[in-house]
Amino acid sequence: MKHSRNLVRLVLLLALISIGLFHMPGGGLQNKASANKAPCAPPSAVAAAQISSWVSPPRVGVNSDGRLEVFAVGVDGALWHIWEITPAGSWSGSESLGGFPNSRGFLEVERNAYGLLEVFMLWRDNSLWHIRQLASGGWSGWESLGGVLRSAPAIARHSDGHLEVFAKGTDNAVWHNWQVAPGGGWSGWA
Repeated sequence: MKHSRNLVRLVLLLALISIGLFHMPGGGLQNKASANKAPCAPPSAVAAAQISSWVSPPRVGVNSDGRLEVFAVGVDGALWHIWEITPAGSWSGSESLGGFPNSRGFLEVERNAYGLLEVFMLWRDNSLWHIRQLASGGWSGWESLGGVLRSAPAIARHSDGHLEVFAKGTDNAVWHNWQVAPGGGWSGWA
């Protein structure tokens, strides 16, 4: 029952994204800073460069409490996200997590050993970068995992919680990089 409810929410979210409802200025969406204000209060400023269109397909992560979080690369090359404020369906406004104008737009999201989301994005120089949620609710800075990749990353979480990344290299071989321990450092590409 819970999975079917989440599937229905995901389908509705993707439908709203495809018709552009989340991109409309003044669409009634809130950012984190204004989420606790009265409904008529003006929202706090998000970032100057709101998402006007996404250059990547959206990727959806499920937070440890079951709320959805949607990620996409904007026309400015930054990673943008929106998240459910409540499981009932009120949504935040779009917020930038930064990035660089040279992103290729290939991204993937997975929950780590601590139930926090990690997002992986391929840069134009064919290196893979990632950013992760912090227990405080914020986000880490961007960290490079290096590599010479040409495809979107695929992420898997092992039973002990450590993450492993797979991608096609510029040599057409499949390359992978894994956390040496749950939540730990990375092995390097092999």
